[in-house]
Amino acid sequence: MRLREFRIRQGKTQAEAARELQISQAALAKIELGRRQPRTRLLHRILLWSGEQVQPNDFLELPERALGGAEPLAAAGGGGSAGGAVPAAAPPVAVALAESEAA
Repeated sequence: MRLREFRIRQGKTQAEAARELQISQAALAKIELGRRQPRTRLLHRILLWSGEQVQPNDFLELPERALGGAEPLAAAGGGGSAGGAVPAAAPPVAVALAESEAA
């Protein structure tokens, strides 16, 4: 669960949550917006504060999220093999070019 989502479900303002986490409201806002990554000690405080509902991985931007839900490359079945395979994350233009070259 994302930090902002947890905070809102708890009915807390940024100022209240920041005070409980021992950081400034501005720092919490940046973390919630993804403009700042919390350090290990703060991650630990967030984990305890949220009752382990907000996990360290919730702060990572995973490839699936960054690509809008695209299939991970490992599941695409190859990508580095011969035969003109195109990675799952290739833009549509690259896919069309690869298909036309194979024909």
